[in-house]
Amino acid sequence: MDPYKVDISNSENLLVVESLITDENKSHVVKISRSISDLGDVYTSEENATVIIVCNDGTEEVLTEKSPGFYVTDSLKFKVIVGNSYKLKIKTKNGDTYESDDCKMLPASTIDRVYYERKVITDVNDELIEGIQFFVDGKAGSDSYVRWLYEEVWKFAVPYPQYVTFVDNEKKDSMELVSISPQNVYCWKKSESQEIEVHSLGNQSSSLLQGKNVCFIPTGINDKFNIKYSINIKQLSISREEYNYLNKLKESTEDVDDLFGSQPYSVQGNIKNIENADEPVLGYFQMGAVSSKRVFVSWQDAMDLGLQNVIVLESCPTDTIYIDGDNFKDLYSIYEYFVLNGELVLHDRELLPKGLILTEPQCADCRLTGSPKRPEFWED
Repeated sequence: MDPYKVDISNSENLLVVESLITDENKSHVVKISRSISDLGDVYTSEENATVIIVCNDGTEEVLTEKSPGFYVTDSLKFKVIVGNSYKLKIKTKNGDTYESDDCKMLPASTIDRVYYERKVITDVNDELIEGIQFFVDGKAGSDSYVRWLYEEVWKFAVPYPQYVTFVDNEKKDSMELVSISPQNVYCWKKSESQEIEVHSLGNQSSSLLQGKNVCFIPTGINDKFNIKYSINIKQLSISREEYNYLNKLKESTEDVDDLFGSQPYSVQGNIKNIENADEPVLGYFQMGAVSSKRVFVSWQDAMDLGLQNVIVLESCPTDTIYIDGDNFKDLYSIYEYFVLNGELVLHDRELLPKGLILTEPQCADCRLTGSPKRPEFWED
């Protein structure tokens, strides 16, 4: 493929549309914003627009603006049908009207198996990075195109949960330090893929997908594999036009961390201003029927692969403050100064000499960096 040149001239205040409509039973999002001239700046949300998805059977879904620039479908009413075609229509608050091309919802392909193995890669600094490579085996129609996305969820624990607290001892007219069972120790974090992974079966005589690389997840750099990790790989059936668009977008964003934060301006999407066809519009109205498969990887599974440094301890500072008979005459005065009137939280007591072990809030309460709600699909 020839090098794809990015043209960022006249890039300010262009309409940016991010959307992916699937056959999944959920609320779908169309994000609309405006570009800026500096790629390092943040896009501004396009608010108060009218956003409609029109089906070729005559039905329409008017999206609701849930937050500035985020327009959502009604999950109870809007469901796409394989074989039907859909079009996105946008009317901005300034009266400009945009439409996408008709996009057909193609039949889903299948994922037969998701598996993984240890892999070592070399980064841009010629340093070795160890991790887990995930693969897919499956099937798709001849002369078809697929895209892979994935969602990560992992269980983690805070290093310094709270083991003690103060209670009011009315008999002694004082605050007494007592032991408690720690709360909010385990939570879950999640992440979604930003990479573009697509595949064409146009030049294959077989419809089989075998050993296709979907993603490489490094180990030893975060807490993903400290306890248990799950990845749900989605395989989407996409059109040839969308495949070509994503391929160009991938080539133009190879060195960009945020795929949708700095879309290349010369990658032509399928959305246009119906009154001014020369106006560039960034983004693509994407559609794809989904098949998916989830796998779990425990810390022991990762260790069994021969991976090193699987468990990563987050950098969490602690500080032990002791009774000194001057500034702090008792334990409660330490608690009052650093916790009630400060920014630290209580972790545990120090017995000899008497003191309190304090830490930062996110090191003691997992809800500050994750969700305490156990996912329905989770397997312990």
